[in-house]
Amino acid sequence: MNEELKPYHSAVKKIIEKHLLDVVYRRIDEQKELAELASKKLKSINGKNATEEKSLKAYADYKAEMMQITSALSQSILPDLNTEFQTFNKAFDNYINALPECVTKEQLPERFKNQPADHWRLKFLKVFKRTNYWISKRPQHISNWVRKIRKKPVVPVQYWSHEIHVQDLVRYFLRARFLLSLKTVIDKYYQSVTATGLAIWAEDVKIDKCYAIHIHDAEKDAPTADKKNDLDKISGLIDEGKTSIAELVNKAFEDSWADFEHSYTKAGTIEFPKRKYSKRRTNKNLKRTLKLYNSTNRGWSNTVNGLTDDWEIDLELYQLMFDGFYEYHSVKAKINDAVNNNIFDHLKGVRIFLETSCETIKGNNGGIQNILETELVSINKELNTLTSSASDFILDQELAEIVNGIEAKIVNALENVSTKRAIIKGSDFRTASRNSQVSFISPNELINYECAPKLLKITTAVKFNIMGLIQQAQDALAQIVDVAAFNVSSALSVLKDEKDEEKAKTIAVEGLERSIDQFEKIKSYLKGIEPELSETLLPGIKTFGADLVKFTNNENILELRMRIAKGKAAEKGKELKLLILNTIKNFVPIVVDKTTKLYRKSESYIRANFKRFGIVSNQETITTELADFLAESEKSIVALPFVYQRLFRVAPLEDANFFEGRSVEINKLNKAYNQWMQGRFSATIITGEKGSGLTSLLNLFLKELGSSKEIVRMVSVNNISTESEFYGAFDRSLGSKGFDFDKLVSYLNNAPKRIIVIENLQKLYLKKVGGFKNIKLLTELISLTRDSVHWIIGCTQYAYNYLEKTISISDHFSYNIPLEDLSSQEIVKMIEKRHRVSGYNLIFEPSLEDLKNKKYKGLNEKGKQEYLKEEFFTQLNKIAKSNISIALIYWLRSTKHTSENAIEIGSISSMDFSFLKTLSNQKLFLLTMLLLNDGMTEDEFILATNYSVQKNRSIIYPLFEDGVVIKKDDVFYINPLLYRQSVNLLMSKNIVH
Repeated sequence: MNEELKPYHSAVKKIIEKHLLDVVYRRIDEQKELAELASKKLKSINGKNATEEKSLKAYADYKAEMMQITSALSQSILPDLNTEFQTFNKAFDNYINALPECVTKEQLPERFKNQPADHWRLKFLKVFKRTNYWISKRPQHISNWVRKIRKKPVVPVQYWSHEIHVQDLVRYFLRARFLLSLKTVIDKYYQSVTATGLAIWAEDVKIDKCYAIHIHDAEKDAPTADKKNDLDKISGLIDEGKTSIAELVNKAFEDSWADFEHSYTKAGTIEFPKRKYSKRRTNKNLKRTLKLYNSTNRGWSNTVNGLTDDWEIDLELYQLMFDGFYEYHSVKAKINDAVNNNIFDHLKGVRIFLETSCETIKGNNGGIQNILETELVSINKELNTLTSSASDFILDQELAEIVNGIEAKIVNALENVSTKRAIIKGSDFRTASRNSQVSFISPNELINYECAPKLLKITTAVKFNIMGLIQQAQDALAQIVDVAAFNVSSALSVLKDEKDEEKAKTIAVEGLERSIDQFEKIKSYLKGIEPELSETLLPGIKTFGADLVKFTNNENILELRMRIAKGKAAEKGKELKLLILNTIKNFVPIVVDKTTKLYRKSESYIRANFKRFGIVSNQETITTELADFLAESEKSIVALPFVYQRLFRVAPLEDANFFEGRSVEINKLNKAYNQWMQGRFSATIITGEKGSGLTSLLNLFLKELGSSKEIVRMVSVNNISTESEFYGAFDRSLGSKGFDFDKLVSYLNNAPKRIIVIENLQKLYLKKVGGFKNIKLLTELISLTRDSVHWIIGCTQYAYNYLEKTISISDHFSYNIPLEDLSSQEIVKMIEKRHRVSGYNLIFEPSLEDLKNKKYKGLNEKGKQEYLKEEFFTQLNKIAKSNISIALIYWLRSTKHTSENAIEIGSISSMDFSFLKTLSNQKLFLLTMLLLNDGMTEDEFILATNYSVQKNRSIIYPLFEDGVVIKKDDVFYINPLLYRQSVNLLMSKNIVH
């Protein structure tokens, strides 16, 4: 080494070691600290037993803590060159500035001679250089020759001098050239970083495999406390990397130094002129260095970010799923404790009360009436208080809210899942990655698209099912009072009517025993919550976890991205398809309506002419099956238990226990009453189909009204066709005699204000000339007494429509309240309420068609009952169409068998009612009269039609014999079992509206 240059060598090497290598060493030492921290975290979780539920929370927390490792790993990415090696640049600048800018040296002889490594152009230039040098020194050689002759001292001939720009030369070789050769050092550093990350990740994956038992139900060995990890080896590998980096830096420096030393003697000569190491050339090299550094660093940044993001996706997913597992076991423990230790203990008081009451009635041998009355009062008060308290206690346990905690936890966790992560295609994280290899995904979108909907669907279903079980338990609890009270009440009714104490005692005891049996139902409902959790929710969470694990494979993620893109495109296609379908749907009904009308018109014309020419028979007879069905209805109903008949009898309700719906109508009635109290005209007419619950609605409204005004109710079974019958009805209702119109008006206006309810407006007229006189008297009476009387008039729907078309009946009322159709669900609830009070279990029998149905045969027993129940009520609702009476009658008629604790319901057969379409016009006219007047006697029919007695009987009695009409107290009515079919027939012929 040139002695002159040794100070440069030692000074620059010191700067490199202190301000460059030390920076890299600190970075590498951070990796060692990171490995040590990871090792501690791994050892902490290794000490847990993966099969234990209590380890789930620790595992989820461990995953959250491992985010610190990935975060620290991402911090190992180097910033730009000037920032990372700022102290190196500053120290180097200070050193260069302290050097002389330029020194002048005599050129070495080698600078004039051809060297083996010289290029031919340089050799050519050296010829000129030597020639010029010889010419320039010729005078000195001659002078020395003269001096030599004169024996004077010879002046040594010196080579040309050259200027060495020291600062530029050092900057060019020992900084720009040196830094340019550091790419291998950067590669080595990042290889150390990714090796550390991959080693920690590999250990993390080992833990995941141990805890996979909770996802896949596979038997795996859980980590033990003495289980070691392989991270201890990482420290040695990092040290080796450190040594390797030092060697690379030293080699890069020595290579740059050798170039510097070699060029030092050439600087400023034709071999290495100033322009070759000028500031411009140096800056150009530095820019090249910076570009290369940035490119390398960017590639490695992609790799490190891809590694940390890929790993963090795994951490997020595992944390998410095991937080869910932990929450599940926590919820399960809370619910089991609430059900088994709290609720069941609270229900004991109710059972003790019932058992005591049952024993009291059983042990009584005389004076049973007093005992039954005492027990009935006790049931309605004490037992009702006990069950209400128990029901409130069940609600206070907040079982549904506890279950909701799982979903809330998962939803909150999903919101925190990252929305952008990088993944590297085809990379093992050991080399720098190109930008083209980097793809960005949204784990949040992936989970919410693929996994979350399935899990949330399950959690929603579980919550709904648990709420249903809780509701069923509460309903069963409430039924205990209803069943007990109803049966004791029924026993008292039997005792009063039949004077049979043993029968009364049997009814009461059986009812109380059925109430006690309800406890097993309540327990089964509440115990059914645990299977909902373990058999539905837990598999759902496991499936959710298994789906999340799939996302730890980048190939699955990329495939799902394509599916999401296709799904979005499909959604747009569905929207377009829906638009087209809606357009078609709006057009098709118009076409169908026009076609149907044309078909019916053509069919009517063809049928009439066929019958006219005798091509088809003009009469179809009632089928044997239908005749048997109608004839045996009464026998079938009578064979049912007394309690069941009493529950489902077609009679107006007196209280709200079995009442369903009608809130809109009650609000309108209240509004009309309030308007009358404020002095406004508010006569009200309520219209509804016979059997739709009009009387029950009035009963409930008047009971809840709480008015101090006198309430007068006028109900007539027979038609009031004459004026004397009209005044006679008011005589009976008002407790007076001798009313005529003026006296009645005066009486009502001078008496205290009152509410008068007339329920059967259809009974005040006959469909004949002069048959509307009583209707006109009533409307005039309403008008003249509107301030003193709040009139509420009830009328069947079809009679009202007829009166509206004939005499515009609505003009006389301020409020017209039609009974809206009950929903199918309300009809179902109404029937189920009554059945539950009976205390009997319910079994639906399959029909022959059901037994052949593949879907039915593939169901379990519970599924079969649900299927049959749905089928039954679908058929029932088609017939009843919100008519409560029809629904109750068909329900009773559908009962097949009864046992000690069960009622079996058969399917509603598809009867052939086509014979109705062949009824003569005279018979249709009779059905119309019966429908509009809600029943008529023989005499009333004769009065309305002017038919002879013989002709009248030739029309009505065949219908009576076929079961189309029924007779009760000399009044003929349309058979309730054929009411809907008769109405449909009359409406199809445009006879009624």
